[in-house]
Amino acid sequence: KEHIVGETYLKTMDLMAIFRNFVVVVILVISTLSVINTLIKIIKERSREIGTLRSIGFKSKQVLKIFLYETFLLSIIGNGLGFLAATFLTFFMNSLQIRYKAGMLSEPVLFHINFTAYAYVNAFIVLVVVSILACLFSTRHALSRKVIENLSHV
Repeated sequence: KEHIVGETYLKTMDLMAIFRNFVVVVILVISTLSVINTLIKIIKERSREIGTLRSIGFKSKQVLKIFLYETFLLSIIGNGLGFLAATFLTFFMNSLQIRYKAGMLSEPVLFHINFTAYAYVNAFIVLVVVSILACLFSTRHALSRKVIENLSHV
């Protein structure tokens, strides 16, 4: 940063920060859509289970709670494992001390992934909330149908 081309370096790092934020947003959107699609499909495939539970006397709220608890636990476990893997890979890649030639700089630059716990935790929270909301909406849709419609769903 104190080098002759330090100003160029700082401007480049600012540009890279903007690019990083853009990539994070794209990844979060793709992850969100994937989670929503997966949960909606899973709930639709389990509509017979919903019909069976309602036919033996479970109330709609009880069935909804069962699915929400299951989704909450699965999202906490899945996102927790993803959080741990991302953190491990971040520190592992940084420990490799990879150098690369960056544009017009004559000296190689150290490849470094900034660990921002804020971004990791926010992604974790967003994906858990998205999972619960997707489960809530798709389960409510299945519960709004008649029991016989859920049982005869193919």
